[in-house]
Amino acid sequence: SPLRLLHDAVRGADVADVFSAARREVEAGRRRIAERGPRADLDAWARSVPGASLCGPGGFHVLPDGERVLADVLPSGLYSHLLTSKRAAVASSPTFRFDDPAVRVLVTGDGEAMVRYVVEGYPRGGTVYPLHRLGGGGAPSWVGWDVGYWEGDHGYVEASTAADQAVEVRSGRERSWFGITDVYRGAADRAPRDELCEHASPLFDAAGEPVDVGGLVVRYAVARFGDGSLDDDGARFLGALVRAGVLPSTLDELPALRDAVSAYRAVEALVPVPRRAPGLLDVDVTPQPRMVRGNHRDLGPPVEPAFLHAVRAESYPADASVRLRLAADFARADNPWTARVLVNRLWHHVFGRGIVATPDNFGSLGDAPAHPELLDALAADFVASGWSIRHVLRSLCTSHAFQQDSGAMPAALERDPDNRLLSRFGARRLEAEAIRDAMLAVSGRLDATPFGPPVDGSAPRRSVYVRVRRNDLDSLLRTFDFPEPHTTRGRRDVTNVPAQALALSNDPFVVTTAAAFADRARSEEDRPEAIARVMIERAFGRPASDVEVRSAVALVAALADDAAEVRARFDAIDERIAARERAIATLRAPIRARLEEERRAVGAESLAPAPFFGVRFDGDAAVVEGGGSLVLRGSARMADGALVLDGDGHAEIAGLHAQLGPKTLAALVVVDDLARRGGAVVSVESADGGVFDAVVLGERVVGHWVPGSDHFRRTEDLDGQPESAGSSVHVAICYDADGTIRAYRNGEPYGRSYRSNGPVRFEAEDARVLLGLRHSPSAAGKLFRGRILEATVHDRALTAEEVRVLASASPWSPSDAEVDAALSAEDRAALSSLAAGLDALRAERFAIGGA
Repeated sequence: SPLRLLHDAVRGADVADVFSAARREVEAGRRRIAERGPRADLDAWARSVPGASLCGPGGFHVLPDGERVLADVLPSGLYSHLLTSKRAAVASSPTFRFDDPAVRVLVTGDGEAMVRYVVEGYPRGGTVYPLHRLGGGGAPSWVGWDVGYWEGDHGYVEASTAADQAVEVRSGRERSWFGITDVYRGAADRAPRDELCEHASPLFDAAGEPVDVGGLVVRYAVARFGDGSLDDDGARFLGALVRAGVLPSTLDELPALRDAVSAYRAVEALVPVPRRAPGLLDVDVTPQPRMVRGNHRDLGPPVEPAFLHAVRAESYPADASVRLRLAADFARADNPWTARVLVNRLWHHVFGRGIVATPDNFGSLGDAPAHPELLDALAADFVASGWSIRHVLRSLCTSHAFQQDSGAMPAALERDPDNRLLSRFGARRLEAEAIRDAMLAVSGRLDATPFGPPVDGSAPRRSVYVRVRRNDLDSLLRTFDFPEPHTTRGRRDVTNVPAQALALSNDPFVVTTAAAFADRARSEEDRPEAIARVMIERAFGRPASDVEVRSAVALVAALADDAAEVRARFDAIDERIAARERAIATLRAPIRARLEEERRAVGAESLAPAPFFGVRFDGDAAVVEGGGSLVLRGSARMADGALVLDGDGHAEIAGLHAQLGPKTLAALVVVDDLARRGGAVVSVESADGGVFDAVVLGERVVGHWVPGSDHFRRTEDLDGQPESAGSSVHVAICYDADGTIRAYRNGEPYGRSYRSNGPVRFEAEDARVLLGLRHSPSAAGKLFRGRILEATVHDRALTAEEVRVLASASPWSPSDAEVDAALSAEDRAALSSLAAGLDALRAERFAIGGA
C-alpha cells in the first residue's frame, strides 16, 4: 500500500533504492494492465430502478451514523450506495458466450451483497454455480471463477444487494451495497491481480525524487479531487489514505461539515427499506436458436423475439422492452386468444371441464371446443365488461346450464354420454382442498382467520394456507390429486385409487378430525339417534332421513359390539403376554444383578460420558452444563423437574463454545401427543436455522423417531418400533465421523443404522441448541408436545455401551444380549421357549388389529 511504501522509505537505509524498486513494480503493473485490454463498459450493464448508478473517480458515500463521515474515496465504477445503502439494487452485464476459461470481477461491497455469474438463465449458488458474498467494504479486489466447464454456453455476471436475490435470499439486512469497477474475461494464467500502480501511481507521477513524498502527493491528489481532474489511480490513493486515517474523515476533524452531515443523516434515516417482490429485469434481447424437433443438441438458426404470428407477424425490436411489448400483445383488442383462454379456464372451474377440454392447449394437439359459438360469445362479453372475472363468474353461476339437475334422460345418455353438450350438470369429485376443509368445518376445528404465514398440514387452517413445498407436499392433499408444483396444470388429474380410501380410514389428520367431529356432536346431544341426526345434517348439509339415522345407530352399535369382543380378546392375550414377560424378567434377574455388581466393583461409573452441552431440570429451574443460559419461547415453561411443552413453545441456548462435527443428541422425554408430527426434542442448528440435525418424532411416520435434517439431506427412516405416549423414554442419535447415523431407545439399538453424507459441522458462536423445536423459525409442524426431563449434546459419536450408560438410571445396566450370553445352557433353552411363545402371542394380537 502507499503507506507501507512510505513507511519502508522512512525506515530503510537507502530511501532511493526503495523508491526505485517500487517505481519498477509500478511500471510493470501498468504494462500488465495494458495487456488485459480496455476496461469493461459498465454503462452497458442493466440496472434496477432505482438501483446502481455510475460515478467517476472520486465518488463517496456519507456514512449513516458514527463519528466517521467517509469510509473511502471510490474509483470510477457502478455503485449501489452513493446516496444510501438502503437502496434496492441489481445489476447485470450484457449476455456473453463463455469462450474464455476465466471470469474475474473487480468488486467491493458489504452487508452480504453478492456477485456471481449466471449460466443460461439459471441463477443458483453452490458448487456448480458459485457465488461470492461481499462484506467489510474496503478497496475493490478481484474475485472470480474458472468457467471452462461452460464453454459455448451463454450467461452474464450479476451483482445484487442482500435482499434482492430471488433465490439465495438473505433476510434481516437493512443495509447492503456493492460496487463494480471492472470485469475481466480471458485466460486463467493471465487473470488480473491487485497492482501497486492502482494505489500508488501518484507517488511517482507527482515526484521524480523521494523528497517530501507524503505532503507533495497528498496535495497533488487532493487538488485534483477539488478541480474534478482526479483519475482512478488518484482516487484509489486517496481511498487508501482515508481508510488508514491519514486524511481527515471524522466530524471532529471536519467541524465545518457537521451541520451538513447531520442534515443528510436525518433525511437518510427517513428512507424506507424497500419491500421486495421477485420479478424480472428488462435487459438486452438475444435471439435464441430454434431447437429442431425440440432437440437441444440440434440447433437451427437464431429466431428473433416475436409474438404468435397469427396475431402479430413482426419481430420485436432489439431493445429492452420485450416483456412490455409481449404484455401489450396479450391484451390487444384483436388478439383472439387471451379472452378465450381466460373464460375457458373460468368455465372449467365452474363446470368441471372447459369448453375446450384442454385448458393448457388451444393448439392443434388440444381438443376442439365443444361449443365454439358459446366460447366466442363469452369472450366478447368478457372484453365488453372490462375484463371483469367477477362478471363472467356471475353469468356462469346464474345460468340455466349451472342450475340443471345431474340426472340424465335416456336419449341424452345415448347421444351424449360424456355430457359435452351440457344436457345436464356433470357431477364431479371434490378437490383435495375442499375435502380437507370440509372435514375441518364439520368437526368444528376450522380456523377461518384470514391471512398469515403458511402452515403445516396438521394445522386447522384452511387448505389455501397449507405450505406448498415442491419436494415435500402434504400427504393427504397429494393423495387426493393435489397437483405437483413442477409446472403449470390447467386441469388436475382426477383419480379413484385405493390409497384414497385408506387415507380416509387411517390418515392421522382424518382420525384426529373425525374424533373432533364425534366429540362435537356428543357435546350437543346425548341420545344416539340425536347424535347421528346432527352429524348427518352437518356432514351433508341437509336433514337426515329416518332410514339414515337408524342405519347409523345400528352401525355404531355393531361396531361397539365388535370392539368389545376384540377388547376382550386383547385383554386375554395381554395377560398371557405379561405373564411370559414376567417369567423372562425373573429368569434374567439374578444374572443381571450379578453383572451389575461385577461392573460396580471395577468402577463402572467412569463409563458415563461427560456432555459437550447438557441441561437438566430441578423443580421449576434449569441446570445448564457447557455454557449459556436457557431461554424460553412461547408457552414453554419449567415445572416439576421438566421442560413442559404444549406444542406452542420451545427453549433455546445460543452460541456453542466450540465447533461441533461428529456428535450425539440425547434426551429423556415423556411424549404427550403422538399425533403431533415433526416436533423435535433436541436439535442443533445454524444461526439462521437453514442447517440442522435433530431428534424428531413422527415427521415421516407417525410415532417413529427419525434423525431430522434440513430438507431430509441426512434423513432416512429407521424402521424402529412406534413410540407410546405417557411414559418416559430415553432416545439418542449418534452421528459418526464417516457419516453413519445410529439411533437408540432406552439404551438399545432403535431400528437400523445407515450411512449419510454427514456429519455437518456447526461453528462455534454461530449455532444454537433447541429443545422442543425442529429448527427455526418456529411453526406448529416443528414443535414437540410433551415433557423434556433432561437433554445432552456430546461432541463425538458415543459407543453403544456409553449410550446404555447414559440411558440407565443407575451408573450402568447390562443389555439383554449381555445378560442372555451369561445364562446357563438350560436357562437359555427356557428363555428361547418363552421368547418364541411371546412372539406368537404378539403375532396373534397383531393379526386381530393390535399394535
